[in-house]
Amino acid sequence: MKKRRPLKKIESVSPTRVDLAGGTLDLWPLYIFHQDCVTVNLAIDIRTYVTIIPRKDEKIILASADTKTEQIYKNSDEISIEVKERGNHDLHLLKVHIDFWKPSGGFELHTKSESPVGAGIAASSSLNISLCGAFSALTERVLSDHEIVTLAGNLEARVIQTPTGCQDYFPALYGGLNLIELTALGPRRKGLDFNMDEFYKHFILIYTGKPHHSGLNNWKIFKDHIDGHDQTYENFEALKGVALNMYESCSNQKWENFGQLFDDEFKARVAISKVFSSPEIERLREVAFEAGAEALKICGAGGGGCVFLWTAPQKKNEVENKCQQAGFQVLKAQPTRAGLETKIS
Repeated sequence: MKKRRPLKKIESVSPTRVDLAGGTLDLWPLYIFHQDCVTVNLAIDIRTYVTIIPRKDEKIILASADTKTEQIYKNSDEISIEVKERGNHDLHLLKVHIDFWKPSGGFELHTKSESPVGAGIAASSSLNISLCGAFSALTERVLSDHEIVTLAGNLEARVIQTPTGCQDYFPALYGGLNLIELTALGPRRKGLDFNMDEFYKHFILIYTGKPHHSGLNNWKIFKDHIDGHDQTYENFEALKGVALNMYESCSNQKWENFGQLFDDEFKARVAISKVFSSPEIERLREVAFEAGAEALKICGAGGGGCVFLWTAPQKKNEVENKCQQAGFQVLKAQPTRAGLETKIS
């Protein structure tokens, strides 16, 4: 018999991230084909929110503030039947979580994200971790951090029907700077006491205005690698080299290296596939460099979404203004040490 929980509101919040180097290497089993892979990312204060309000009946109400979507079900069994049908339905991530956690009784589930749609800053992964926090509290089922990362990746793959990487769950769970070593035993995270104020002096996050589709972009690259394309392998080796150098520069906080490393990462990434860039990204790159930016880093799987710029502190305001004048959206994001937080009221 399922345990009935107390009728208390649960609120869960987690950050998104910018990936500094080594993205796409975190796709299993690609990192197994390259020894000593690492991925480096940093949590930012653009967040996702989940609120669960238990009900006294069996009814379940799902509501997304971002898509302005609301769906009502008689009970969780009705949701589980829908999840077993093939296809990606509206609010599907919420439903696969309900199917996994199998909470007793009814509730309202509200979600909200501060990220633009398709931004490439791992908002869906952040929402995934926020859902883990909320449902863990609701069902009083405690998972280890390793189990949470594994669960989040598997449920997201179930939703998008393509392989997923592991890196995005660590900043949402832990916050801060994440040095992720990709080993034969799976990913292992190292945190670091990182000077985020210094990083922020050089950092500008910009939304290109065009959403991206990380699942489709990653799948083409994944397939090329699995099919044994020699050039794809060599391009991944170049990407790995940049990531290892970024790992070392972050560990020693060698700020003078970051601009060149971000530029190297851009070149290595677009060499893997031109889908990482886009006309919008190329135009932004031209505008930003003319204004004095040192490097442009594509966020996530690229093709649109967000990029961030690295610039000298004294050039930051000028670069921001020029990008805004060109029609791009500057997002006021800062690095954050806060990871997943869940409270019961």
